[in-house]
Amino acid sequence: MYSVALFLGFPIDHAFAEALKSIDSQLANLFIRKNDDSYLQEVSYNGVRYLGKFAGEINDPASLKLLEENIYSLLKRIVPNYQFERGALVLFPAATQG
Repeated sequence: MYSVALFLGFPIDHAFAEALKSIDSQLANLFIRKNDDSYLQEVSYNGVRYLGKFAGEINDPASLKLLEENIYSLLKRIVPNYQFERGALVLFPAATQG
């Protein structure tokens, strides 16, 4: 069964996709896992791939900011030399498995 939840994600553009290809797949697998809320997940929305996390029960700006910082922290561990643009994260509804 599927349901919908809010997802906060970093859009994977061509440059980031190339950076991901250049790293050890075992490193990526440490931080990107399906159906594990502690790690990043990959979701597609309107033809764009995103890496991020489901927002869960977040209902205040401070908690959303903390989630944003967590996502950037994990992204930087995967691709430390990539220049992440702050504010590039997107919040959108996405299907979840329930």
